[in-house]
Amino acid sequence: HIQQDGIDILKAANDIELVIAYDQDKETLLTTVSDANLVITRSSTPVNEKFLNATKSLEYIIRAGVGVDNVDIEGCSKLGIVVMNVPTANTIAAVELTMTHMLSCMRTFPYAHGQLKNERVWKRENWYGNELNGKTLGVIGFGNIGSRVAIRSKAFDMNVVAFDPYISSSKVTDLGMTYTTNFDDILNCDLITIHTPKNKETLNMIGKEEIAKMRDGVILINC
Repeated sequence: HIQQDGIDILKAANDIELVIAYDQDKETLLTTVSDANLVITRSSTPVNEKFLNATKSLEYIIRAGVGVDNVDIEGCSKLGIVVMNVPTANTIAAVELTMTHMLSCMRTFPYAHGQLKNERVWKRENWYGNELNGKTLGVIGFGNIGSRVAIRSKAFDMNVVAFDPYISSSKVTDLGMTYTTNFDDILNCDLITIHTPKNKETLNMIGKEEIAKMRDGVILINC
């Protein structure tokens, strides 16, 4: 869904005929988009060959979010359809979600909550957990989200190691963090968090072989 504030802006525009279709099933949706000039979508709708073939007048596709892996970019290019995204739309939300997972995993909150709620038992000695303080965080991808996670993690007195072959190492080292080009340095961290786009380079980046190299009890976060 798109926030109501955005819907209200589109409804108020005199030169836009707005059709809200996020509750439609995939087959009905194909009929709905057949006459659309512009489509705004989230990640749950595959804009694939079948979708594109159903359109007659489509000029623009806006992905209301960061990733465009649900959009057939090559197919759109062949049809002259412009694809746009909103690269910073959910930056802070994703950063704070990552920090939430880090803290929840380290302090075993989900398990403590589950026992208390479901078993009506409170055994805090089972759920002391560990501190982020002094732990080493491996950050894969040091862009809008990864860099902000790293900065917040430094505030918890964590050691941060960053892997991102597409940035200058100074973006990391100027923040008092460690930059590495050796992926094994990341695999050796206490916590690992992934903040990369989904593409041919990053697909299956962490598989059986990489996990085997990780230390016991590692926390792996994919936001």
